[in-house]
Amino acid sequence: MKANVKYNSYIGTSAADISDSINLKQLLSESGYERNRFEPIGIDLVIEFGNSSVFVVCIDKLNGNASEPSVVKCLLKNSDSLHINKMFTGLNITLINSHTSLSDNALQNCNRIFVEDNGLNKQNIELDLEIESDK
Repeated sequence: MKANVKYNSYIGTSAADISDSINLKQLLSESGYERNRFEPIGIDLVIEFGNSSVFVVCIDKLNGNASEPSVVKCLLKNSDSLHINKMFTGLNITLINSHTSLSDNALQNCNRIFVEDNGLNKQNIELDLEIESDK
């Protein structure tokens, strides 16, 4: 499954920590989906023209089989931005111009942040970023 929009001008990756208070099965049930039919495996956030939608990515237990499960997206009712803000304790989305010629390695090694303070004092902050998958 890969995210896409009409022109895919920017592409990238994302990572999230879901809130302990969120139960995806319960959210599905509250939106009218059969609790025992759908097994949540992910979340798909869509924002278009200022409107947001939250889908729970699920395995449909009534369709497909063990070797080729049926994966579906179930739209949550009332999935506004407030709902999205409550779902995560952390959310990072990184998007890069899809036409850049930089290598993946160059982008992964980005660990410098420049901060402008009223355009007068430029600061160069070196970060020691430790990525979970690099451990």
